[in-house]
Amino acid sequence: MVAALPMQNQTYNLGFGMDATHTTMDAPSYVIKSAPKPLVFPLKHPSSIAPSEKIDTLIDRIIFTITYFTIIKKIIALIPYTSATARKIKALIYRKKI
Repeated sequence: MVAALPMQNQTYNLGFGMDATHTTMDAPSYVIKSAPKPLVFPLKHPSSIAPSEKIDTLIDRIIFTITYFTIIKKIIALIPYTSATARKIKALIYRKKI
């Protein structure tokens, strides 16, 4: 899948702070740093398009918090508590004492 992104951020997330429903903490630095900027006309379109693995990985890590560690934690979370080994593995991953 390929998506078009503007050169400058066009939106501001108002969903952080004491008045927010779920995200009552301060806005993360990447939200603060990405203040919206106006579009510059005429728009310049790229001569070619291609997916960027580097950018996709960056978005996964920063925006969606998807890392190898979080994937492994989710897989291990599926292991039932019925065995002592599973409890030990979960304790190691979640840094809990058993």
